[in-house]
Amino acid sequence: MIALSSKREFHAAMVYEMDLAIGEILNTLEKNGVLENTIIFFASDNGGLTPSPEVKTVLKLPKTLGLCNLKRPIGIKTIEFICRNFDGGSSNDPLQLGKMSVTEGGVRVPAAIWWPNNLVESQNKHFISMIDVLPTLLDFIDYDIQSIKSLDGHSQKNTLLNNKQIISSNYAVTNILNDKYAVISAPYKLIINEDNVELYNIFKDPTEELDISKNKPEITKKLTEIFNNWPKGSNRSLSVIESLMDPDTFGGKEDRLPYVEQAFINAEEGID
Repeated sequence: MIALSSKREFHAAMVYEMDLAIGEILNTLEKNGVLENTIIFFASDNGGLTPSPEVKTVLKLPKTLGLCNLKRPIGIKTIEFICRNFDGGSSNDPLQLGKMSVTEGGVRVPAAIWWPNNLVESQNKHFISMIDVLPTLLDFIDYDIQSIKSLDGHSQKNTLLNNKQIISSNYAVTNILNDKYAVISAPYKLIINEDNVELYNIFKDPTEELDISKNKPEITKKLTEIFNNWPKGSNRSLSVIESLMDPDTFGGKEDRLPYVEQAFINAEEGID
């Protein structure tokens, strides 16, 4: 038996509970006679939260001062909220870092799609991003994708059925502090921050150890142009300070909309 840390035990328990909940959904579909005609897609929204996430500035102060080692939960809601971001029990090894980062540990995630009598059990290693999910599902049910005027991503139906990729989508992501970005145009990934850029072939080098930006200037330039032309809307989220004054927490009575949901409403109403 492998001895687990308390954080790892807690993480394992949460995964087990999630597994039971997914099982209840599958059982309900089966009882209603629709399981065999249902496409089930599962994926993590980001890499696992590790015990040492890439958090800088004032957000790391409670951890540095040892406040997160006090008896939990801490009475001050803001400090408890910050400390929870250091409670991760995940391991993304051998990938670097995890949730809140732009490295592969933060953005490369496992996913599964299940559709009896249509999809053959296999492992697919082609690059498929979250923006490909909707057009892929629409394509599976023979929906006229061309009738949709604006649709991000590409259908990966052929990739999943034949394990052969015809086209992959470019994909951009930012870290938690919006001071580091990455754009992926498979197999290459460009990481951009204030000081420099780094280029990796994430198919050959998923641990992002060999920066090839100097060796492949044309690829670096191409991905930089893709990033510069990437549609960027206004940031309608609250500032870090405002969020910390009344943080989103799990459990308890809700006295307002979650900040993420409010940001979507602000975008629809054109509120900055």
